[in-house]
Amino acid sequence: MKSILTFLLCLSFFAGVSQTAEVDKRAETLLNDFMKALLIENSDASAKACLKHVHKSLINPAGDNLTKDLLDFSFKKAHSNAKFYAYPVKITRVRKNKVTAIGFKETGENGSEYSYFISKKDGVNGMPAPVNIFFPADGSAPKISYMGSL
Repeated sequence: MKSILTFLLCLSFFAGVSQTAEVDKRAETLLNDFMKALLIENSDASAKACLKHVHKSLINPAGDNLTKDLLDFSFKKAHSNAKFYAYPVKITRVRKNKVTAIGFKETGENGSEYSYFISKKDGVNGMPAPVNIFFPADGSAPKISYMGSL
């Protein structure tokens, strides 16, 4: 009995540690626009369409495409898996992350980051995937900061 009580107390403590947040309408619009860009069949055209939705730290120095690593890994996965997710997006939960700044030098920016969990289409197995959205401290438009879980 004592071990069950201890377990329940620990569980309630850790449940309280996970900060949940309200859905920001700007983030919901961003996610829908981003998913629409990911659903473009041609991957090069899709990557170009994603540019306006991602944080500047994810864009190559020339500003004409996503970074090479992003294209080869996270974007490639997100582009091929986007078809399995509901569109328009269905947000199942929002979690505040501990990130307070992203980028480096000219792409560096203060703000806060949230993981928006979006669900798969009806009939498609799998857990909702988090897409991270960065909200700049200056109040400018939020941007996708991580797409690798799609």
